[in-house]
Amino acid sequence: MKTVRSTIFIFLGSFLLLLECQTVALPQVPPTLSQDGSPAPEPPKGPKPAPVTLEALVPTAAELPKGMRRVHGDHPASFHAWFFYEDPSHEGYLSPPIPVPKGKTYFSFVAKKGVPGTVYLFEYDEDGPRDAIAYLKGLLRGVESEHPTEEHPEEVIVHGRFLILISFPLGDPAAEWFKERLRKKFGIPAFRQRPDLLPLFQKIKAAWEKSDYDGEMRLFEKNAAAVADWSLGWGLRGELYEMKGDRLEQERAYRRALELHYGNVDPLEDYYVWSSLDGLGMALLLRRNLDSATVTLERAVAFAMEKGLDIKEQTSQSSYNLACAYALLKKYPEALGALKKAIAAYPNWKEYCRTDEDLVEALKRKEFQDLLK
Repeated sequence: MKTVRSTIFIFLGSFLLLLECQTVALPQVPPTLSQDGSPAPEPPKGPKPAPVTLEALVPTAAELPKGMRRVHGDHPASFHAWFFYEDPSHEGYLSPPIPVPKGKTYFSFVAKKGVPGTVYLFEYDEDGPRDAIAYLKGLLRGVESEHPTEEHPEEVIVHGRFLILISFPLGDPAAEWFKERLRKKFGIPAFRQRPDLLPLFQKIKAAWEKSDYDGEMRLFEKNAAAVADWSLGWGLRGELYEMKGDRLEQERAYRRALELHYGNVDPLEDYYVWSSLDGLGMALLLRRNLDSATVTLERAVAFAMEKGLDIKEQTSQSSYNLACAYALLKKYPEALGALKKAIAAYPNWKEYCRTDEDLVEALKRKEFQDLLK
């Protein structure tokens, strides 16, 4: 299996800017740190959230808190958001064009200490958001960053058939209020900003740049109360334990990140949900909790595909690790199918798997040998 992943720079480098923005208070949730070898946690069962419709997503005047008001017209943070709303299929620019949404609407509002911004809402057929999101992220940010920046601050949220494009200056209080409404009313995981953690994570980044992984862990331990409910911090901690080879703590840290995400306490961005699922699946595989590993890695593959993440880097990596888990279970047809998907997305897996201990028995079989020709 693939056991080393180069994602720590992404965790820290692209996220530090976001920490500088405004935030809302988080509930304090003590870590449970379970390590029972079960599959990745899922959303807890409880009262059903409100049904999602275009009309319901638009807040009424009565819902707006004091100091916040609706404003007329479009006020996007950048031209590109308006451009996509006006022509979401981009017919004539793309071949084939992006699916046309079944419906769309927008609204603009402003907080007392902010500037006006706009939320654009789209409803598609079942696969529409997945087909649209990759192009939309490229339109909004080009190749600069996978994440919002001050110059390109838009946030894109996909929930079922709905695509939500939030076009406000980065960290604007009105946008943060709207995301909190998405979490509380509809159960939609919308990413939080955490400026309170900026000084700490600048120190963590400095330790990482020196490859001082023990120093990073001491910073986490010294500030345990401050980061107890910070999902991205637990994801980063999982990667540190992964690099140190501590599989039990790796499992515990990634599991905690996912608990905070699926509990809607501190939702993760899509990339970090995948990274935590894949990291937990790897820990379960290395600890030989194979049934749980296959369930978790199947979810990692499905999530990466659903959210339109990078096929080469994300989908193929989880598919490869899934192939290893199935091979160890001697479920060779399932292992072969997963390995085919991985190699189709990233042919270099052919060479990597020739020396992988998890695939030794599988590679004795003709169908696997034929795949590697």
